[in-house]
Amino acid sequence: MTAPSVSASKPVATQSPTAILEALANDQLLPYFQPLIDPADQHVIGCEALARWKHPEQGLLPPAAFVPVMADKGMMKELTELMLEKSLYACSNWRDLGFDIKVGVNLSTTALAVPNLAQRLAQRARIAGVPTANLVIELNSEGLLDTLEQSRPVLHELRSSGFGIAVDEFTPGSPMEAQLDPDLFSSVKLSRKVTASLARQPETHAALRHTAELAKQRQLRLIALGLEDKNDLPLLCSLGCNGIQGYAISRPLPESSFISWISEWVSG
Repeated sequence: MTAPSVSASKPVATQSPTAILEALANDQLLPYFQPLIDPADQHVIGCEALARWKHPEQGLLPPAAFVPVMADKGMMKELTELMLEKSLYACSNWRDLGFDIKVGVNLSTTALAVPNLAQRLAQRARIAGVPTANLVIELNSEGLLDTLEQSRPVLHELRSSGFGIAVDEFTPGSPMEAQLDPDLFSSVKLSRKVTASLARQPETHAALRHTAELAKQRQLRLIALGLEDKNDLPLLCSLGCNGIQGYAISRPLPESSFISWISEWVSG
């Protein structure tokens, strides 16, 4: 099933703070969901919620049009709250239809300093009727490394509460690799640049195999982000990736199209 898409090749016009506030008030910012599959059996195991702006005149706008402005103006809390709420209720709707799907939502590592974060998120999941295991909190690898010592108790509490935690935009061999503790994390998502370069740079394969072996030992799922070419799928699998996400599988989809896409994917 096709859905409105954003083009990575077109220059993105940055929107004004006033226009973004109006978009928030008019419910124009929303999550689109990019499927995540297990390449072993092609089963859909989850999705990532990605922010989009359904602009009434300019069409579907990518994050580059509004996220930098929101970050600069201190508006990221509003965007995070919106993405969490809409993603949890989408997940609840899918569960009502018989699809038990995990949804990943990006949080800034600064959110880990919010008091009683695990309890707050558990309450939101409970209100939406979603098990905590169905929410995966995605945190940037570099930000995690910078804040890990003070964040460790919060991460442990989140995992103990049942939430998934993904180390996002990970590079094999980085200092973060030594910190991949299964008591703190559930999955590792390779940087899009890593995924894109593997076919051209075989010298990097050994580092990825080492990461994959480490992830396997610690029962972490290793996910390749940004797969653009299905021909690279066998290579990623041979190197130890057991989760795949990218345009070669599907573009991000609106909630209304997600289940239809799964049905089409399953039927081939």
